[in-house]
Amino acid sequence: MKWPLLVGVVVAGLPVCTVSAQVQMQVVECNGVALHYRDVGRGEPIVFVHGGVFDLESWSPQSVLAENYRTVVYSQRYSWPNKNGVQPNYSRAVDTDDLAALIAQLHLGPVHIVGASSGGATAVMLAITHPEMVRSLVLVEPPLAGVLRDVAGGDILIKRFDATVTQPTLAAFEQGDPETALKTFTNGVWGKRKWEDLSPMEKSSIRRNADAMWARLKSSPPAGAEKLKAQLAQQQVQLEQLKAALDEFKTTWR
Repeated sequence: MKWPLLVGVVVAGLPVCTVSAQVQMQVVECNGVALHYRDVGRGEPIVFVHGGVFDLESWSPQSVLAENYRTVVYSQRYSWPNKNGVQPNYSRAVDTDDLAALIAQLHLGPVHIVGASSGGATAVMLAITHPEMVRSLVLVEPPLAGVLRDVAGGDILIKRFDATVTQPTLAAFEQGDPETALKTFTNGVWGKRKWEDLSPMEKSSIRRNADAMWARLKSSPPAGAEKLKAQLAQQQVQLEQLKAALDEFKTTWR
Protein backbone atom coordinates (compact mmCIF):
# COMPACT_ATOMS: atom_id res chain seq x y z
CA MET A 1 0.00 0.00 0.00
CA LYS A 2 1.32 3.43 -0.89
CA TRP A 3 1.44 5.71 2.12
CA PRO A 4 1.22 9.51 1.89
CA LEU A 5 3.94 11.72 3.29
CA LEU A 6 3.23 12.47 6.95
CA VAL A 7 4.36 15.85 8.25
CA GLY A 8 3.67 16.61 11.92
CA VAL A 9 3.27 20.24 12.92
CA VAL A 10 2.79 21.34 16.52
CA VAL A 11 1.74 24.92 17.22
CA ALA A 12 0.48 26.84 20.20
CA GLY A 13 -2.61 29.04 20.36
CA LEU A 14 -5.74 29.31 18.27
CA PRO A 15 -6.17 29.43 14.48
CA VAL A 16 -6.41 32.87 12.93
CA CYS A 17 -10.06 33.70 12.23
CA THR A 18 -9.55 35.93 9.18
CA VAL A 19 -10.06 33.69 6.15
CA SER A 20 -10.72 35.48 2.86
CA ALA A 21 -14.30 36.62 3.48
CA GLN A 22 -14.43 38.37 0.12
CA VAL A 23 -14.57 34.97 -1.58
CA GLN A 24 -18.19 33.83 -1.77
CA MET A 25 -19.08 30.56 -0.08
CA GLN A 26 -20.43 27.70 -2.12
CA VAL A 27 -22.45 24.67 -1.05
CA VAL A 28 -21.96 21.03 -2.00
CA GLU A 29 -24.15 18.09 -0.95
CA CYS A 30 -22.23 15.19 0.58
CA ASN A 31 -23.85 12.12 2.06
CA GLY A 32 -27.22 13.86 2.33
CA VAL A 33 -26.00 17.03 4.07
CA ALA A 34 -25.03 20.47 2.77
CA LEU A 35 -21.44 21.60 3.36
CA HIS A 36 -20.34 25.21 2.89
CA TYR A 37 -16.89 25.70 1.39
CA ARG A 38 -14.58 28.14 -0.36
CA ASP A 39 -12.46 27.14 -3.35
CA VAL A 40 -9.66 29.52 -4.34
CA GLY A 41 -6.62 29.28 -6.60
CA ARG A 42 -5.20 26.81 -9.09
CA GLY A 43 -2.64 24.04 -8.90
CA GLU A 44 -2.27 21.02 -6.68
CA PRO A 45 -5.24 20.95 -4.28
CA ILE A 46 -4.97 21.54 -0.53
CA VAL A 47 -7.98 20.82 1.69
CA PHE A 48 -8.08 22.37 5.18
CA VAL A 49 -9.98 20.52 7.92
CA HIS A 50 -10.86 22.59 11.00
CA GLY A 51 -11.07 21.55 14.65
CA GLY A 52 -14.17 20.79 16.71
CA VAL A 53 -15.16 24.28 17.93
CA PHE A 54 -14.29 26.06 14.69
CA ASP A 55 -15.44 26.26 11.07
CA LEU A 56 -14.10 27.14 7.64
CA GLU A 57 -13.19 30.64 8.80
CA SER A 58 -10.60 29.34 11.26
CA TRP A 59 -7.89 29.49 8.57
CA SER A 60 -5.69 32.36 7.45
CA PRO A 61 -6.44 34.02 4.10
CA GLN A 62 -6.34 31.45 1.33
CA SER A 63 -4.81 33.97 -1.03
CA VAL A 64 -1.41 33.33 0.56
CA LEU A 65 -1.32 29.79 -0.85
CA ALA A 66 -3.81 30.27 -3.69
CA GLU A 67 -1.08 31.81 -5.84
CA ASN A 68 0.41 28.34 -6.28
CA TYR A 69 -2.26 25.89 -5.07
CA ARG A 70 -5.96 25.23 -5.32
CA THR A 71 -7.08 25.77 -1.72
CA VAL A 72 -10.35 24.45 -0.31
CA VAL A 73 -11.70 25.20 3.16
CA TYR A 74 -15.04 23.79 4.33
CA SER A 75 -17.22 23.51 7.41
CA GLN A 76 -17.93 20.05 8.76
CA ARG A 77 -21.56 18.98 8.79
CA TYR A 78 -22.65 20.54 12.11
CA SER A 79 -20.39 23.59 12.06
CA TRP A 80 -21.32 27.16 11.05
CA PRO A 81 -22.85 28.17 8.67
CA ASN A 82 -24.29 24.72 7.91
CA LYS A 83 -27.86 24.09 9.11
CA ASN A 84 -27.87 20.31 9.10
CA GLY A 85 -29.90 18.67 11.86
CA VAL A 86 -27.88 16.38 14.11
CA GLN A 87 -28.45 12.75 13.09
CA PRO A 88 -27.95 9.60 15.18
CA ASN A 89 -24.78 7.51 14.91
CA TYR A 90 -22.56 10.54 14.38
CA SER A 91 -18.84 9.82 14.70
CA ARG A 92 -15.45 10.76 13.33
CA ALA A 93 -16.04 8.10 10.69
CA VAL A 94 -18.98 10.21 9.45
CA ASP A 95 -16.73 13.28 9.19
CA THR A 96 -14.21 11.14 7.30
CA ASP A 97 -16.87 9.96 4.86
CA ASP A 98 -17.97 13.57 4.34
CA LEU A 99 -14.38 14.62 3.60
CA ALA A 100 -13.99 11.79 1.08
CA ALA A 101 -17.28 12.77 -0.56
CA LEU A 102 -16.21 16.43 -0.72
CA ILE A 103 -12.97 15.50 -2.47
CA ALA A 104 -14.89 13.32 -4.93
CA GLN A 105 -17.68 15.85 -5.58
CA LEU A 106 -15.22 18.66 -6.31
CA HIS A 107 -13.10 16.34 -8.50
CA LEU A 108 -10.00 17.27 -6.53
CA GLY A 109 -8.13 14.01 -7.02
CA PRO A 110 -5.30 13.21 -4.58
CA VAL A 111 -4.99 16.18 -2.24
CA HIS A 112 -2.68 17.65 0.37
CA ILE A 113 -4.61 17.82 3.65
CA VAL A 114 -3.99 20.23 6.53
CA GLY A 115 -5.92 19.12 9.62
CA ALA A 116 -6.08 20.95 12.96
CA SER A 117 -7.09 19.35 16.25
CA SER A 118 -9.96 16.90 15.64
CA GLY A 119 -9.66 17.77 11.95
CA GLY A 120 -6.18 16.25 12.09
CA ALA A 121 -7.63 12.99 13.41
CA THR A 122 -10.18 13.02 10.56
CA ALA A 123 -7.33 13.55 8.10
CA VAL A 124 -5.45 10.55 9.52
CA MET A 125 -8.54 8.35 9.23
CA LEU A 126 -9.00 9.44 5.60
CA ALA A 127 -5.37 8.52 4.85
CA ILE A 128 -5.98 5.07 6.33
CA THR A 129 -9.34 4.36 4.71
CA HIS A 130 -8.80 6.20 1.40
CA PRO A 131 -5.02 6.42 0.81
CA GLU A 132 -5.61 6.98 -2.91
CA MET A 133 -7.14 10.38 -2.07
CA VAL A 134 -4.18 11.72 -0.09
CA ARG A 135 -0.92 13.22 -1.36
CA SER A 136 0.35 14.37 2.04
CA LEU A 137 -0.78 15.24 5.54
CA VAL A 138 0.06 18.24 7.71
CA LEU A 139 -1.28 17.59 11.21
CA VAL A 140 -1.68 20.36 13.77
CA GLU A 141 -2.08 18.90 17.28
CA PRO A 142 -4.31 15.95 16.33
CA PRO A 143 -5.99 14.37 19.40
CA LEU A 144 -4.74 10.84 18.77
CA ALA A 145 -5.25 9.72 22.34
CA GLY A 146 -5.03 6.09 21.31
CA VAL A 147 -1.28 6.52 20.85
CA LEU A 148 -0.98 7.16 24.59
CA ARG A 149 -2.26 3.68 25.38
CA ASP A 150 1.09 2.28 24.25
CA VAL A 151 3.03 4.73 26.45
CA ALA A 152 3.77 4.17 30.13
CA GLY A 153 1.22 6.15 32.14
CA GLY A 154 -0.80 6.93 29.03
CA ASP A 155 -4.05 5.47 30.36
CA ILE A 156 -3.77 7.69 33.42
CA LEU A 157 -3.49 10.81 31.24
CA ILE A 158 -6.47 9.74 29.15
CA LYS A 159 -8.63 9.15 32.24
CA ARG A 160 -7.53 12.46 33.76
CA PHE A 161 -8.48 14.41 30.63
CA ASP A 162 -11.83 12.63 30.46
CA ALA A 163 -12.56 13.41 34.12
CA THR A 164 -11.43 17.05 34.09
CA VAL A 165 -12.39 18.17 30.57
CA THR A 166 -14.58 15.84 28.53
CA GLN A 167 -17.14 14.83 31.16
CA PRO A 168 -17.55 18.31 32.76
CA THR A 169 -17.96 19.83 29.29
CA LEU A 170 -20.58 17.26 28.33
CA ALA A 171 -22.38 17.74 31.67
CA ALA A 172 -22.57 21.52 31.13
CA PHE A 173 -24.05 21.01 27.66
CA GLU A 174 -26.63 18.56 29.06
CA GLN A 175 -27.57 21.11 31.73
CA GLY A 176 -28.25 23.72 29.03
CA ASP A 177 -25.17 25.80 29.82
CA PRO A 178 -23.12 25.99 26.58
CA GLU A 179 -21.11 28.98 27.84
CA THR A 180 -19.68 26.98 30.75
CA ALA A 181 -19.19 23.99 28.47
CA LEU A 182 -17.12 26.00 25.98
CA LYS A 183 -15.15 27.69 28.76
CA THR A 184 -14.39 24.32 30.39
CA PHE A 185 -13.29 22.78 27.13
CA THR A 186 -11.20 25.75 26.00
CA ASN A 187 -9.37 26.09 29.32
CA GLY A 188 -8.88 22.33 29.52
CA VAL A 189 -7.33 22.06 26.07
CA TRP A 190 -5.46 25.35 25.65
CA GLY A 191 -4.60 26.20 29.24
CA LYS A 192 -6.07 27.89 32.31
CA ARG A 193 -7.87 31.17 31.71
CA LYS A 194 -7.52 30.82 27.95
CA TRP A 195 -11.25 31.47 27.55
CA GLU A 196 -10.99 34.68 29.56
CA ASP A 197 -8.10 35.87 27.37
CA LEU A 198 -9.91 35.36 24.08
CA SER A 199 -11.12 38.38 22.14
CA PRO A 200 -14.88 38.92 21.65
CA MET A 201 -14.44 37.91 18.00
CA GLU A 202 -12.71 34.65 18.93
CA LYS A 203 -15.38 33.82 21.52
CA SER A 204 -18.10 34.53 18.99
CA SER A 205 -16.57 32.17 16.43
CA ILE A 206 -16.47 29.42 19.07
CA ARG A 207 -20.00 30.05 20.40
CA ARG A 208 -21.54 29.65 16.95
CA ASN A 209 -20.11 26.13 16.83
CA ALA A 210 -21.35 25.04 20.26
CA ASP A 211 -23.87 22.61 18.77
CA ALA A 212 -21.13 21.00 16.68
CA MET A 213 -19.00 20.55 19.78
CA TRP A 214 -21.88 18.98 21.71
CA ALA A 215 -22.63 16.63 18.82
CA ARG A 216 -18.98 15.56 18.71
CA LEU A 217 -18.86 14.87 22.45
CA LYS A 218 -22.03 12.77 22.23
CA SER A 219 -20.84 10.96 19.13
CA SER A 220 -20.73 7.19 18.98
CA PRO A 221 -17.51 5.20 18.57
CA PRO A 222 -16.28 5.33 14.96
CA ALA A 223 -18.29 3.07 12.71
CA GLY A 224 -16.10 0.38 11.23
CA ALA A 225 -13.57 0.60 14.06
CA GLU A 226 -12.90 -3.11 13.91
CA LYS A 227 -12.32 -2.90 10.17
CA LEU A 228 -9.94 0.00 10.76
CA LYS A 229 -8.01 -2.03 13.34
CA ALA A 230 -7.78 -4.92 10.88
CA GLN A 231 -6.40 -2.59 8.19
CA LEU A 232 -3.77 -1.26 10.57
CA ALA A 233 -2.82 -4.78 11.62
CA GLN A 234 -2.45 -5.81 7.98
CA GLN A 235 -0.27 -2.78 7.27
CA GLN A 236 1.88 -3.65 10.27
CA VAL A 237 2.36 -7.15 8.87
CA GLN A 238 3.33 -5.64 5.51
CA LEU A 239 5.86 -3.37 7.19
CA GLU A 240 7.37 -6.31 9.08
CA GLN A 241 7.61 -8.30 5.85
CA LEU A 242 9.30 -5.37 4.14
CA LYS A 243 11.76 -5.02 7.03
CA ALA A 244 12.57 -8.74 6.87
CA ALA A 245 13.14 -8.53 3.11
CA LEU A 246 15.47 -5.54 3.56
CA ASP A 247 17.41 -7.35 6.29
CA GLU A 248 17.80 -10.36 4.01
CA PHE A 249 18.94 -8.11 1.18
CA LYS A 250 21.58 -6.51 3.42
CA THR A 251 22.81 -9.93 4.52
CA THR A 252 23.06 -11.18 0.94
CA TRP A 253 25.11 -8.17 -0.22
CA ARG A 254 27.54 -7.99 2.67
